[in-house]
Amino acid sequence: MNNNHLPFQTRWQSGNKDFEGFDPESDCKRLNRAMEGLGTDEDAIINILPARSNSQRQILRQKYLEMFSKDLIEQLDSETSGNIGTLICALMAESASYDAKLIHDAIDGPGTDESLLLEVLCTRSNAKIQALKIAYKKEYGVQLTDDIAAETSGHFKNLLLLLLKATRDDTENVSISMARRDADRLYIAGELSWGTDESTFAEIICSRNFSQLRMIFDEYVKTSQIKIEKSLEREMSGDLLQGMLTLVKVARDRGDYFAEKIYNATSGLINSDKELIRIAVSQAEVDTGKIAAAFERKYGITLFNHVSNVLSGDYKNLMLAVLSGS
Repeated sequence: MNNNHLPFQTRWQSGNKDFEGFDPESDCKRLNRAMEGLGTDEDAIINILPARSNSQRQILRQKYLEMFSKDLIEQLDSETSGNIGTLICALMAESASYDAKLIHDAIDGPGTDESLLLEVLCTRSNAKIQALKIAYKKEYGVQLTDDIAAETSGHFKNLLLLLLKATRDDTENVSISMARRDADRLYIAGELSWGTDESTFAEIICSRNFSQLRMIFDEYVKTSQIKIEKSLEREMSGDLLQGMLTLVKVARDRGDYFAEKIYNATSGLINSDKELIRIAVSQAEVDTGKIAAAFERKYGITLFNHVSNVLSGDYKNLMLAVLSGS
């Protein structure tokens, strides 16, 4: 790619961005030329789609239909294959619809993918969860809360339904006095009780903003002399425990959470391209800068170099373009 010579940290983005000088008609003409005739010019596709925001890609889809009377996603799907095709089509999906599909895939058919449910619901903002619920109803004709209630049970079901309410404080306001009160409440609900008051843990961890939660966790150590993670492991088990630990990990360092997931997806005997693609697409416009910084801090190699080492060819180039937004 044409930006590989740049210093690593300059390539990774932090937050949503639109491509300056966006020209839908020109992009559509270039994309159509890339897919005309025998073979596909994948370089042209790679140069265009990852550099456009998700909202701009939706404009491209509509413009392409107007210009060529063809659905852009269907054209891209027919002209590409394998991991490249999967990644390109995922990029083209509208963000809320993509999240809705992830949730549907997690609960559809035999068994439930609890890890995927937690990845989506524990990391999305209030606005994204609200948009996800609307998209789910539109795509599948049922309320997401009804499907979650039908496919899960017990305290884990209650945790997911609470997350779906999307009532987390989305400010950065913090209060030391509130943190101390909440730390005491958590201590009483767990370590000091016969049994565990799971609802208190869920109410606090699902509603406080992440800055406030980090302060609560610090105060909890002062109160109980142990970290909140250790208390959770003593008091809970199974899917509920994994849900609570996921929320704590995301609150402590969202970038570290996704860095670990990327590393695990790309460092085994068999790489999980499906997971890597999911994370890249869902986080490309959120904060890949923090993920990249956490990855290098955690594993001693830049995310760019790691991905370059484990992937190859056009798939590698496309993945790097998605992660760097270029």
